[in-house]
Amino acid sequence: MYNNPGPKPSRQFSGTPVPSKVIHLRNVPPTLSVPDLIRIGEQFGKVVSCSQLRHNSQFVMQFQDLPSATNFFKTYSQSGLLVQGATIYVTYSLRQSIAAPNPETSGHTHILHLTITNVQYDINVNVLSQIFNRFDTSPRKSVEKIVIFQKSDDVQALIQFTYPADAQNAKHHLHGKNIYSNCCTLSIEDSIAPNLDVRENSNKSVDYTNPNLPQGNDYHNYRGSLMTTPQQNPQSTFPGYARNPVLLVNRIPSDKIGCDQLFNLFSNYGTITCIKILFNKPETALIQFSDAEDAGRAVNALRNVPLFGSTLEVSVSRNAFIKNTQNPDNADPHTRNYDRQRNRSIKASANGQRNTASPSETLHVANLSNNTTEEQIVRHLGSQGAIEKVKVYDHAGKKMALVKFKNINEAVECMCMAHNTLLDEKSIKLTFTRNTI
Repeated sequence: MYNNPGPKPSRQFSGTPVPSKVIHLRNVPPTLSVPDLIRIGEQFGKVVSCSQLRHNSQFVMQFQDLPSATNFFKTYSQSGLLVQGATIYVTYSLRQSIAAPNPETSGHTHILHLTITNVQYDINVNVLSQIFNRFDTSPRKSVEKIVIFQKSDDVQALIQFTYPADAQNAKHHLHGKNIYSNCCTLSIEDSIAPNLDVRENSNKSVDYTNPNLPQGNDYHNYRGSLMTTPQQNPQSTFPGYARNPVLLVNRIPSDKIGCDQLFNLFSNYGTITCIKILFNKPETALIQFSDAEDAGRAVNALRNVPLFGSTLEVSVSRNAFIKNTQNPDNADPHTRNYDRQRNRSIKASANGQRNTASPSETLHVANLSNNTTEEQIVRHLGSQGAIEKVKVYDHAGKKMALVKFKNINEAVECMCMAHNTLLDEKSIKLTFTRNTI
């Protein structure tokens, strides 16, 4: 276990800390990258810079505004941020800003330059979009633009993300990996290009933000199946891609939640058939989805999500299924089986993908009684966290609501505790949403 807090605290760790947009992090595990830290920080607000200090276990992270930094500080300053078995110590920095941020470490670069070597199969925009879209957290859930070109014997490409942090996260996880087994190796670096100019949608270039561009002669291939004929899916060689439908979840705050609360959270991303909390390790659970694609979606959305003072560690299990799930009448609290009726009905979007959203500070509330008022919603959900706004509306004759919490932490905790609870004698349904109030 990594446990090297570094030098003894200086004067910035004593007395009453002065609020700052810059957060000082100590005892950061060496396996945690800058994109990982940015991903954790951006659950509280926009992170504009993050860099490592001379002491390897220390980082500074600057938020765009003081309220976001303050929420992060209040959440983790007392108990610490638990990640990968280590406690990261959080305090305000003496600095009010980080001067001259490095684009590579701060996450400012949103365009990646790919060099693909040992190419044995055709590389087109469909192949690259399958790989890189899973790192995109924008409302579109896809990268913005892709341009592919040939240079010597190698294939090169430029990929433009909406958010710089997503680009840096993709680079961290994919650099040096093979698209297919033993071939098509990715070398990824930041591009200095400010924006990609795409003139047509084809197999070698695409602008997903502008479907009205002229279509190349091979446009039907770009919208259709892969031109290559390898046996495996191009995503299947990457970490985080679920080769089987079972997830391993660590760092569970077992004193707060059990199987049903985990179900309420993870079933946002697909159909769950069984959850088993390990008897001798109550902070660890196995979660089985109906298919591997849903499991992979949950990994990407819930990795490093904060929950009741802990931080969930979510990965794909080596097990293809959960053993010994017999539990008549769900009498054993450590094992729960779930049928389709208990699961959410998740609709597909226009491109055939599941219409899901990453954890957000705003929750969508469905299956409300026509008599339910805004005040009742606030009373029912407000015990889980501070509610800032509520919007009640009708859709196709059904009453629904959007509820905005103070931060993502409280929204996630409400999702765990209040989904499927009774309000006005109706079981309300909560989901994360990209909509805002």
